[in-house]
Amino acid sequence: MNQLVITEIEEYVPVFNEDTGEYTDACPYEKYTRGQHSVYTCRCISGRTLNNRQQFIQHFKTKAHGNWMKNLGKDENIKLIKELRIESAKKDNKLRMQARHLKRQQQRIEILENELVENKKASDNIMKFNNNVINELQENIQLLEETTGASIEYENENAWEVSTSGSESVGSVITSDNTN
Repeated sequence: MNQLVITEIEEYVPVFNEDTGEYTDACPYEKYTRGQHSVYTCRCISGRTLNNRQQFIQHFKTKAHGNWMKNLGKDENIKLIKELRIESAKKDNKLRMQARHLKRQQQRIEILENELVENKKASDNIMKFNNNVINELQENIQLLEETTGASIEYENENAWEVSTSGSESVGSVITSDNTN
């Protein structure tokens, strides 16, 4: 009876020791076991497959694997350093863009503040002018009342009546709203 056995080819990856910062070898096959269905390849020698614990132990002792293990951390670190530099450059660019945007916004704020100050000055000047006109009109009314003996009485904000002090009303003027 023929039986098919499925084998998976996996890539051997050494274990990284976080305390020492180095890679160490660890055989993926358990001691005293048979019939494991995984076959491994090691990156130190291309095309070679390892399918039992004894082959792994012998392979760990080879000069090619030893050199590969010595340089493994360096290669990984160089790759990591390159990735970190790229990430750092992206963040620096983002910070520069945000700084430019912030500077533009600060300039806009200064312009708006200056406009606000100018508008406040203009508004104050208009209010002073209106108050001066009102004061002049009140002085003219008082002068007119003193010289003519007539007085102006206001019925509401749109109508007024002129009368003399001893007689009936001289005339009345009613103004209308100019609404369209």
